[in-house]
Parts: sequence; structure tokens; C-alpha cells
Amino acid sequence: MNKESLAGINPFELEPDIKGDRQFLNILDKVAEIRALLATICRNYMGRTLNGTEITEIEIIVNQLYAERRYY
Repeated sequence: MNKESLAGINPFELEPDIKGDRQFLNILDKVAEIRALLATICRNYMGRTLNGTEITEIEIIVNQLYAERRYY
């Protein structure tokens, strides 16, 4: 068993998409996925939805995390 199989799923991992013969990073979709994941966790474990400030902060922080990879 290798290290990757023990690690499980990483929701922050960003794989390149292919459009025609070019690869690109779809950061906007990844931000939306992470926002939805955090909203689900908040709803299921805290019994509430994310407020506007929390949604905005998630989007800003996740975009910052991927900023250096934006021009893959």
C-alpha cells in the first residue's frame, strides 16, 4: 500500500482540466466545490447556513491558496 492510498480524499487537490489540446486549472469551479463542502458541513454539524461574510471569506482564502498556480 502506498502513501497516497492511505491519505484518502483531498478536497483541496486541484487537477488540471483539458480543453482541446490545452491543460488549464479551473479554479473558479474548485472554489465553488470547497464553498459547497463547507456549507454542507456547517449545515449538518452546526444546524445553520453560512452567512454572507463567511461565504466571502471562503472565496477569498481559497482563491489565495490557488493564486500561485493560476497560470499553470
